[in-house]
Amino acid sequence: MKEEWLTIGFFWVLQVLMTLESVVERDWLASTYETMEEILEVMGSASCAEGQGAVPHWVPLTTAAVAFRISLFDDALAYDEEAKKDREKQEEEDEIKEKSVSLTHSN
Repeated sequence: MKEEWLTIGFFWVLQVLMTLESVVERDWLASTYETMEEILEVMGSASCAEGQGAVPHWVPLTTAAVAFRISLFDDALAYDEEAKKDREKQEEEDEIKEKSVSLTHSN
């Protein structure tokens, strides 16, 4: 009985997180962050384990997995306009560095 409640709690928290991800405008999230919805769209329903609902088979049914996912979401979220601009500037700089490194290695 206890395991059933833990599983229900796991799915409930993940569903709340997925709902939260879906209402946040994409430009407030880091470009490298993939929402669960985006992951599921790419992977398709065949990647979900039976009885797990809309959760990829590789997500363990543990509190740590849910906490890690919440932590990733928190890191990807810009909480104010200044943080958003700073992250966008950093992502542009990183993209320029990547291009220059790939040009250097191709020569």
